[in-house]
Amino acid sequence: YYDILNTYYDILLCEAQNKVVDSGFMYLERKREPKERFYMPRRKQFLKIGLTQALQGMIDDEYDILLMSLIPGAGKTTIEKFFLCLVIGWFPKDFNLFYSHSGDITRMFYDGTLDIVTNADDYSWKDIFPDLSVTRTDAKMEQFNVSKYKPFPSVQCTSVGSKNAGKVRASKFLLVDDMIGGIEEALNPNVLDKLWDKYAVDARQRKVQDTDGNNCKEIHIATRWSVNDVIGRIQRMYEGNKRVKVISVPDVDENGESNFDYEFGGFTKEFFEDQQLLMDDISYRCLYKQQPIEREGLLFPEDKIRRYLNLPHGESEITTAQCDTKGKGTD
Repeated sequence: YYDILNTYYDILLCEAQNKVVDSGFMYLERKREPKERFYMPRRKQFLKIGLTQALQGMIDDEYDILLMSLIPGAGKTTIEKFFLCLVIGWFPKDFNLFYSHSGDITRMFYDGTLDIVTNADDYSWKDIFPDLSVTRTDAKMEQFNVSKYKPFPSVQCTSVGSKNAGKVRASKFLLVDDMIGGIEEALNPNVLDKLWDKYAVDARQRKVQDTDGNNCKEIHIATRWSVNDVIGRIQRMYEGNKRVKVISVPDVDENGESNFDYEFGGFTKEFFEDQQLLMDDISYRCLYKQQPIEREGLLFPEDKIRRYLNLPHGESEITTAQCDTKGKGTD
């Protein structure tokens, strides 16, 4: 049994060292207990929704941009940590930038990626890349470097609003994680415009070509709060472009079965039904259906409308009117 298992892991190691994403994910957690692993319990579902294949497509230069929208808790940011740890080993001469709306998120990402690379008790990163090691860390700047010195470190993290001019660059991957902090921001067109400017004028301007002269690639992960969020605008800009890959997966499939029923710690269809009972319809659609607020219009909730056979006595405090204009839509 152990000979077969060792041979299996030898094959995974060989493939991991030759830029096979799926094998790299599996080998990274070879030392961990099965219930403590991140990837293997989720692997079946990640393959089902095409996420692992899309990340492989980024490495194989099939895509330039990957747009990823999944339910909360699906593991979007964690799979990005695993992926980046493999990237810095496969391309040690290049540098990468993680960009998010929150400094707390960037700190968690920095700590998580550094742990995968340096924690030999839990992860097998050093076995995949025996000739590489962390040569510099800067917790305050949320940066660390592997291999020889280069102008910018292998992993850099920064948040919206940080002064990034001359401080960070990305040559291999620009990772943009949830530019919108919540529904309040999504309801404000001015905030959406400002966040787009932060991406287009700040984050995207940090991109340079890699050491082989290829353009820096982008991975975006986000909750689809609005059609005018960064992912929505990118989709419209590149509509029909086969170099842009979209992974947008709702809570359940066409048969009503969960798309995220992982081996350990997954989400059942009963869980989603319970969440839907507790949440307002708009928030549930955004978080769990990948349907932005504006998709079906902001309707008046049925339980908020008061109807009268006879109007109440006395003068009304306020009179309002609502109108569904004919400027947009098919009605």
